[in-house]
This record gives sequence, C-alpha cells and structure tokens, in this order.
Amino acid sequence: MIKHIFLLSLRNFFKNKIYSIAIILSLALGFVISNVLIGFTFRELNTDSFHSNKDRIFRLVCEDPFGRHGMVSYMESGQTEYLKENYAEIEATTMLNTLRYKGISKDGSQDNFHDLTILLTDSSFLKIFDFDLLEGNPDYSIGPDKMILTEESSRLIFNSYSPVSRSLNIVVDSLKTPLEVSGIIERSIENSHLVFDGFVYYDDFKDKRSGIMYILLKEGINVKEFEAKINNDPSMPGLLGPGKITYHLQSLQDVYFDEGNTRSFSKARGKLFLWISWAITITVLALAGFNFLNLFFNAFLKRWKEFGMKKVLGATLSVFRLTAIFEVSVYIIISFCLSLLITYTFLPWFNAVIATDLTINYLSDLRIVLLAGVVILVIAILVILKLSNYMFSINPVSIFNQRSPLKSGFNRYMLGFQFVISVILLVCTITIIRQTNFIQEKPLGFNRNIIEVRAPRGTDMGQMEVLQNYVKTIPGINQSSLGSGNPISDNMILRYDLENEEFYTPYLFIGDEHFLETLGIELLSGEMPSIENSKAKLINEAFVKYFDFDEPIGEIIPGTKDEYISGVVKDFNISSLKQDIPPTIISIGSFSSTLLAETDLSQIGNILPEFEKYWNLVYPSYPFKYLLMSDELVRKHKNDLVLSKIIITSAIISILITCFGLFVLSWGTAQERSREIGIRKVAGANSLNILKLLLISYLKILSVSLFIGIPVSIYIMNIWLGKFAYRVNIGVTSPGLASFMILLIAFLAVGYHTIKSSIQNPIDVIKYE
Repeated sequence: MIKHIFLLSLRNFFKNKIYSIAIILSLALGFVISNVLIGFTFRELNTDSFHSNKDRIFRLVCEDPFGRHGMVSYMESGQTEYLKENYAEIEATTMLNTLRYKGISKDGSQDNFHDLTILLTDSSFLKIFDFDLLEGNPDYSIGPDKMILTEESSRLIFNSYSPVSRSLNIVVDSLKTPLEVSGIIERSIENSHLVFDGFVYYDDFKDKRSGIMYILLKEGINVKEFEAKINNDPSMPGLLGPGKITYHLQSLQDVYFDEGNTRSFSKARGKLFLWISWAITITVLALAGFNFLNLFFNAFLKRWKEFGMKKVLGATLSVFRLTAIFEVSVYIIISFCLSLLITYTFLPWFNAVIATDLTINYLSDLRIVLLAGVVILVIAILVILKLSNYMFSINPVSIFNQRSPLKSGFNRYMLGFQFVISVILLVCTITIIRQTNFIQEKPLGFNRNIIEVRAPRGTDMGQMEVLQNYVKTIPGINQSSLGSGNPISDNMILRYDLENEEFYTPYLFIGDEHFLETLGIELLSGEMPSIENSKAKLINEAFVKYFDFDEPIGEIIPGTKDEYISGVVKDFNISSLKQDIPPTIISIGSFSSTLLAETDLSQIGNILPEFEKYWNLVYPSYPFKYLLMSDELVRKHKNDLVLSKIIITSAIISILITCFGLFVLSWGTAQERSREIGIRKVAGANSLNILKLLLISYLKILSVSLFIGIPVSIYIMNIWLGKFAYRVNIGVTSPGLASFMILLIAFLAVGYHTIKSSIQNPIDVIKYE
C-alpha cells in the first residue's frame, strides 16, 4: 500500500505541473529567507556567547558628561589600577584601545601593512575573553615585546597561519618597535562585538592606559550592589573628576546592542533591527506556509471524486493521512533541497546585503538545523491535518454529482492573509526607500562634495599647509580649508559650566578663513572673524534659539569670560539625521589636523591620483587615505541601509510568493468556470466582461487586505521613522503606490487567464463539459 501511495503521489506531482512548480518555488523562496535570517538572527543574538565567563563579564560605562542621552564607554588612564586595588569583587580588568601606527613590517621585508586594526591591551585580556589560540599560550601571549595576530592577518603578513616566534616591526611616529609573534587567534564561527587583527602590550608603546574597560567579577557578586558601591566612592576617578559621575556595568550580552558606543574596533546592531528581522522571518515563513497550504488545498479540490471512491472502497482516516504525508513530503523535500542550493549559491550576496559573514558551516549548526526542522514540521503537520481531514470528510454519494461537495472559501482567506502581508511589506519598503533617498539627497546646510584627508599622527602640522598649496593646483578642486574636521565624523564637543551647576554642550569646529566657503555654510548676519582674533566666534541658529538671543552679535558666549559672537551661520546637520541640529560654535583659527577640499565629484577619477601624488611628496612614509563626505553620511546610517535591503528583498520574495498563489488560483478559477465563461461568450460577453467576472471576487479580497494592511504598516513605519529627527512624511504616497502595485499584480495575473479564456472556442468548451 505504501508503494502504491508513493507512486500515486509522484504521478500527481508530474500530472499537475503548473501547481507543482508554483508550490515548490513559493515554498523554496520562503525557506531561503528562513535559512538566512534564522541563521543571521541566531548568530546576532548569540554574539559573544562563546566566552565561558560571559555572565560575569561587563563593560564599564558612565553617564554622558556632556548631558546627552545614553552612556559613554570611554575610561581614563588609572581607573583600571584603581578598581583592581580597591575592590576585591573584581577578578580581572582589561583596557582596550586602538594603536595608531605608521606601518607594520616583518624582518627582511620592505612590505608595509597599514590597514590592520591593532589593539592595545594587557595580560588580562585572554583571562577574561575566550578567544581560542591556534598557536601560543594564553597565559603568556600578551606581554612585553609580544604580539598576537589573528589567523587572517598572519596569512596576510607571513603567508602562513603559524608564524609564532617570528618578528615584526611596528612603527609609531618615528620609533620602530620590534615584537615577537607569540600567538595566533583562531577565527570563531560565533559572532563577537570586537573587531581586530592583532594585539600588542600597552607599555611597549608608552601609551596611557585609556580606552574601553572590561571587568570580570568574581562568582556570586551582586551587580547592582557593586554598582552602588563604586558610585558611592568619592575617590572613584572619572571624566569630571573623582566621585562626580555615575557608573553602570553593561553586561556582555548588551554591549553588542549599544549602537551609541561603537569604536573602530567594535560593532553593534540595534535590537529593533533584530526584532524586525525576526518579524520578517516569521512573516515570510507564514506567507510561504499559507501559500503552500492554499495551493495544495486548491489542487486537492479537483480530486474530490478520487477521494470519494477511496472512501467507498473502505479507506480509513489513517490511509488518507498517510497519503497526505507522502504527498506533502515530496513537495517539502524538493522545496527544501532547492532552497539549500539557492542559499549556497547566493550566500555571498546575502552577506553583502545583511552586512555579516555567515558561512554554510554556521547554517549547519545543530541548533539552527533543529529550529528550521521545527518550522518545517509545523508547516507539514498543519497541511497534513487539513488535507487528510478534508479527504475523509467527502460524502461518497457526492461522486455521482457533477459539482464538488466542498467549496474553496478557505483558499480565499489564505489569499487574503497573503495580500495583507504583501501590503504591509510593500508600504514599509516604499517608505524605507523614500527615507533612504531622503538621507542621500536632503540639503544638509553644507556641501557633501568634500574630500577629507587627515594629518598622520605625530607629524608637523605645517606640512598640511604645504599639501594644501599643492592641492589647490589640481583641476576639479574648487576650494580648500584646513581645520579640525567635518560635520559628519570629526565632531568636538565642549562643556561650558553655567550658574546653579547648569551646563551646556555645544559642538565646536575650527577652521581657517576659507572654512565656510569650502563647506558651503551660509553666513546669515555679522562678519567673519579674522584668524588673528581668537576671541571672536561664529554660532549657528540653534545656538541663538537655545539662549533666546534677541541680538546675538557682540554677546559674550555663555560659560566664557571674553569670547564673543561675531556672526551667525545658517543651521547645518551634524553627525546624522537621527539627531536635531545642536548649538554649534565655529572658531576661525590655525588648526591643521585636517584638509577639506571642495570637489567636482564627476572628476573624482582624475582628482584622486593627483591628490595621492602630492600626498606622497609631503608624506612619503605614510599611506594615502581619504574620506568622501557623502560616503561618511551613508556610513552613519549603515544599519538603516542594511535593514532597508533586508525588507526590500523580503518584500520582493513575498510578492513573488503571493504572485505564485494568485496566478495558480486564478488559473484554477478560470478552469472551474470554463463552462460558465463559454456560455457567457456564446451569449455575447466580451473579454472585458470576462475579466470583470474573474477579477471582482479578488478585488473584494484586495480591498479588505488594503483596509487591514495599510494602518498596520503605517504604525510600524512610524516607530522606525521615530529614530530620525529628519524624516519623510508617510502621507498617501507609500500606501497609494503599494495599493497600485497590488492591484496591478492582481490585474496582470487574472488578465492573463482572461485572455486565454477569451481565445478559446466556447463551443469546444461547452461540448467538452
């Protein structure tokens, strides 16, 4: 019997090719999204979970001394020693910071490596964190005259993953420091918030031990009580002085989800990002599962006579369930195998879209396989129970009738659910695309077409003036300025104390007399200060509003003794579009850490080689590195752009799944009503009448779907857009475009079958029926 059922399942699979292909493709697409996003979200949620002491590892953070919301993770030199000496609750502490170096080379080689992330740390690092060593002893690998490399960096430098005991030279400023490679860190399959290529010892570089501090507490220590203890310590060092700031212990699990405290050696994701990823995974899987059930149910409706005959011949419910198991299993196995092939083929593309580094090895992790297996099992059980109960419910007497005893209303509810999901994803996709374009095109109050280069650490600032004179001769460079940095990524914040222990924290930019002209910042009133007058300052409109100045020109800048306002500039965005424009001070002075050059980006291909040529003349020992202001702004919104790609991809797949379902169901409807269509054509109905006949039932479903989906999507998008101080208005644009696209998809799918039905000879159809 089992062999007979299996062969019958295969026969039906090949007999109904349109249904079979549609079912397999729609289910495979759903599995592809689940494969990638389940692996991705699982990996993100398990960030740093491989450390054996993860529940006792904390990052020390403090309240922002500049009065902004959130915490600051930067700690000063001396705090590590103070905590170890005064608090027995601490088992170990370590400090991390980035080593700024000129180059790394191995003995006997002229090759210099400049772009590796090398961290300053101490011997406690590998006692706190469990990064596995391929080579070396974790108890002795970090110390004086030693260096640890990752497997990837050791291959890059030595063409080998085992260069232990070989020597490297690191040049900081003009000092060359020889180090012995003492260990090789193996790349972990699990995610870590730390990003590095190697470690060196703090004291080898006479660098003060400041940076990001991690604490390993002893077993059984109450975290809240320990926090209270250090916050009640009047001698606890801090950014504002001893005992003047509040500290918190941030668990290792929470460090990765703190987007406000990332460094060049760390990364973060917002929790909202992961919640949306989980929601998309569940939504697309539900969509694929319901579509699978819908199409399967529709296919089985056509076989009601077969099931009625089986019941006449004595088939029991267990026989029907066994039949359903075989039939469902064939489709699920083929779909899942196809999804694995698609996942493997497009995994590099998915990694680029999601900005991660998933591997097939990680996706084959037992935990992920079990989770995916549970999802597939749930879908299979639901479909099997529904189909077997349907088959067994057929009255054998009905096989003598010409009409099916069961209706396909259940299919329409499923189709309605699919349309609701598609509407939600479409509105979200259109809104996110609009916000992304808004980020890239919104006037910022300054010129985006800026190239920035920064002076190498420890070099004479006067050399930047030499570079500026060279750069002025490059065709396509319209203007240049020397200063402290750009509004996006080189922000300085001051703290000015006022009366009654109040304070305010304006942003500060320093530039020469060409600073405003180069950045395209508009001077609204007053006059430009001279470079010789260090007391005169420019402020922005937000500064004027903050202090409610009626006539700001000539006013003393609050918190200073003799600095005064000489002019007011138009507001310009700072850092990102997620924050309001803050009070800002611009000081005109001789500060030459950064060169800004206003550029014609259409000529960037010709400008950069010339720029690099002059850089090499001024700084022959340092690599040429530059920033484009437009790229910096995009980088500030990296996670939002990644999220937009995920939602857009998911929306496309969900629409494809819905299209498969709508196409096949409308085809089935046209087949079922072929006799009715033939009679109507004989009676004089044209193609438009037939289109209206087939489309009207789907339009009712679409209307209800739009009525439900649009408010839900607007609610979701308002939560997401709430992160931005400057954002698009959802209005009617996003819902309107989504509605038009959904209606167009329905019209095309049903219209195709209308055309096919229209060209058939109605006499043949009626005769056949």
